[in-house]
Amino acid sequence: MTILKHLDALLIEPTIDTIVTSIRAKVNFNMIGLLGHSRGGEGVVAAQNIHAEFKCAYDIKAILAFAPTDGSQWEGYSPYDPGVPYMMIYGTEDHDVTGSTGKTGFRTYDRAVRPRHYLAIYGGNHNFFNDKWDQADGSPTITREEQKDITTVYVTAFFSNYLLDQQAYVEFSAGYTVPPSISAINTTVLHSDQPERWIHLTVDDSQDVPADVSTNSLGFTNTSSGVTTFTEESLRFITSPEYNYYIHDTDGLRVEWGQDGGSVTFNVGNQNFHPFAYLNFRVGQRFRLTDNVNPPDQPQDFSVTLVDVAGNSSPAYPVSVYIPIYYTYVGEYTKSIMQTVRIPMRAFTANGSPLNLGHIRSIRFTFDQVNTGELIFDDIELLGLDITEPVIP
Repeated sequence: MTILKHLDALLIEPTIDTIVTSIRAKVNFNMIGLLGHSRGGEGVVAAQNIHAEFKCAYDIKAILAFAPTDGSQWEGYSPYDPGVPYMMIYGTEDHDVTGSTGKTGFRTYDRAVRPRHYLAIYGGNHNFFNDKWDQADGSPTITREEQKDITTVYVTAFFSNYLLDQQAYVEFSAGYTVPPSISAINTTVLHSDQPERWIHLTVDDSQDVPADVSTNSLGFTNTSSGVTTFTEESLRFITSPEYNYYIHDTDGLRVEWGQDGGSVTFNVGNQNFHPFAYLNFRVGQRFRLTDNVNPPDQPQDFSVTLVDVAGNSSPAYPVSVYIPIYYTYVGEYTKSIMQTVRIPMRAFTANGSPLNLGHIRSIRFTFDQVNTGELIFDDIELLGLDITEPVIP
């Protein structure tokens, strides 16, 4: 309410203050973005919800939260449906919004509708998102200036994309375009990305009620072969029967395999993949304090294959060709965090492959790159570029 009252005072309430009137002359009331940190990060989400219910003479078009709280008084809140673009940025060495009870900004992301994005900065902390809080909470492995450099890039890209319609910035949030100022910093940044203005087809978002790993979102079957575990389960935090290190607010698929590898197949019927440019999904290494089957401190990997209705298979592309599946950041508050993998559709017809993208039967994940592993998956989907021409005033 405080945020909205300040916006009212700045933008619409009667005033003779020359500073306020000079600001109003420069503001586009239809392009308001909100940014908040910590409880302010939760506050900008709540403010957008309240604003959506009680419309004012201005529009909130995008919201971004640094390490937002997710307290019980707002539990269940998310950026308002039908969806204002939302980004959350979090440091894994955050010792304030720790995630030790599952309450972090990742839950806000999972409750949001698209477009939605998050970054997890390995070794970033809570206080370094501003210049005022001097105490270095946790044990950050990057400096305040490095954390500031990372966040400045992505804040600029996010608001430039969604407020100014500068679509050249859209790929920054996916992690496939990394400016030199970021790549020079010795850390890992995990990205989760479900953009706007892209047509999409959900293959499996794991939201069956009741949970059913054998059926995907298209109504076709999922099958597994050779893996030791293939299940659909909550990715929400629990301590019993085993501390699971999850921090999401969604259900997902969990796959574990041993020395013999194995595969998981998502059947899609007879699907035309031509309208789509990418196969997109979220994946993360599942961390266990004991009996962890992922090789310590190593990226994970597996192969992806498409099969058409005639039985033709694409080349089997290792995910690592495009991006590593990073090992969990292990610290005082370890978290199993998912990241986005995006594979170009053109890869599946490379090198003379006879695959017919107009009649695809299945998507197969084959665990043949690393001897053992345990991964969590969500939001397996196809993305297509929206080629709608912009409206030129």
